[in-house]
Amino acid sequence: MTKRLRIGFLGTGQWANYVARAIGGVADFEMAACYSVDEAERASFAAATGCAICRSEEELLRDSSLDAVCILTPNDLHHDQALRSMAQGLNVFVEKPIASTSGEAASMIAAASKANVRLFVGHNTRRGARFRRMKEMIDAGEIGKPIISHVSFTSSAGLGQQLGSWRYDPKRTRAVALAQIGIHAIDLLNYFFGEPEAVSADIRSSGAAGQIEDLCMARIRFASGVIATFDNAYSVTRDRSLSIMGTAGALFTPHERLLIHRDAKGVDRQIETPDNDTVGEEFEEFAAAIRGNRELETTGEVGALAMAVMEAMICSSESRSEVGVNRISAGNAVE
Repeated sequence: MTKRLRIGFLGTGQWANYVARAIGGVADFEMAACYSVDEAERASFAAATGCAICRSEEELLRDSSLDAVCILTPNDLHHDQALRSMAQGLNVFVEKPIASTSGEAASMIAAASKANVRLFVGHNTRRGARFRRMKEMIDAGEIGKPIISHVSFTSSAGLGQQLGSWRYDPKRTRAVALAQIGIHAIDLLNYFFGEPEAVSADIRSSGAAGQIEDLCMARIRFASGVIATFDNAYSVTRDRSLSIMGTAGALFTPHERLLIHRDAKGVDRQIETPDNDTVGEEFEEFAAAIRGNRELETTGEVGALAMAVMEAMICSSESRSEVGVNRISAGNAVE
């Protein structure tokens, strides 16, 4: 019988508990160890998962029995923790966004290549059943050539924010709405349309307390010719909608369980899409890739491209002009 892969956790907060429940359904992984700076939090996580408690990050990374590390810590810690993990020969799963800058992302990609380990970025949204079906239909030519798209990713989380949290510290998290949920929408558009060339964006503080940057309105121009508009807010009701219009029809998904196909004559057909465990699917793929049986979908390069678009949006908002997406620092460092 093949030995199960042992995975350690850096970060044991709310999302870590969700991820752990998903990993619990992946037969090839054993949750082995955990560390968090919050003693009570890590004790609770260990009790729920059966992980051993480590008293420091160094203790966890020195565990020679580990095969991989799952990094679920604040965004500004991803880069250094990933580099230290890969230096120990560990495969790394890092939650989105991959890091705080494209430069950090490129450094992580180079480190993974040097250490010959896998670097997986947690962009799970693209794995949703409705988005997978849309991609299949587009690739099959069912709406002709895609021309325009609109995506809206919003949340009310900013209204109930804890002002002391790292998420709402501008020194640690630039453009919080983008970093927390907008990055998912960016990756989704990259998944559908390929190479982003340039963006125009307006980022500002709107409905939240503390003057956090909770709103981003943007336009992304793709090399494929698609123009996408982008709504991202952290202080309004939840929305996860996407529309794609082509030369021979359109696709609309107004919420998580509904997909509408409009044909060239303007006739709508509703397509029900099931719920699926996108995080569990990520870790099934991660395990298979570690064993050399599968290639990763959301690689470091994929995460770096999403980060490059986010950086371009921030730069565009500051300069009040269209800004090109910098692919040199986003991933070409290891080519």
